Amino acid sequence: MDLLGERGQRVAELSSALQEVRSGLRELLDGEDWREFTGPSGELVLHEDFAEFVTSDPPRGLGVTQAVVRSLVAEEAPAVEAEPAEEEAPEEKPPVESPALRRLREDAPALHNKVVAGELSTNAAMVQAGFRPRTISIPVSRPESAAKTLRSKLSKEELVELVNLLSVDL
Repeated sequence: MDLLGERGQRVAELSSALQEVRSGLRELLDGEDWREFTGPSGELVLHEDFAEFVTSDPPRGLGVTQAVVRSLVAEEAPAVEAEPAEEEAPEEKPPVESPALRRLREDAPALHNKVVAGELSTNAAMVQAGFRPRTISIPVSRPESAAKTLRSKLSKEELVELVNLLSVDL
């Protein structure tokens, strides 16, 4: 194959890979699979905040900027847009509503209003509404850190239940 043919092949392969990445990101976002998963070494990874997931280094996250993800999942994301003529104002697109925000709008309008007003995060509102379980991130590299985190986040009753569950089969 000649040099131009090899370049064309690379472009086709890259285009195909980008389509797979876009599709995978859409599935990850729609299913909110980024919130909880098991890493390659078996550790449980929990994220409450999508920005944290995106910017966390692999394997805990994607290790990229939010702008990269935004550009990959945007409906129309041309790399370069022509400058609008002086008399033309750039067209503003309405923000895309996440599935979680849509559910809040439909099923918990008071919480939806707090999210839109910036008083509450989408995740906190979903937890308050009972649509999503409360989760926390626990460092597993040091048991004392895990214990400290759990003591600060769980009630006494929840801690007693956890101790009982952990002591089974020891």
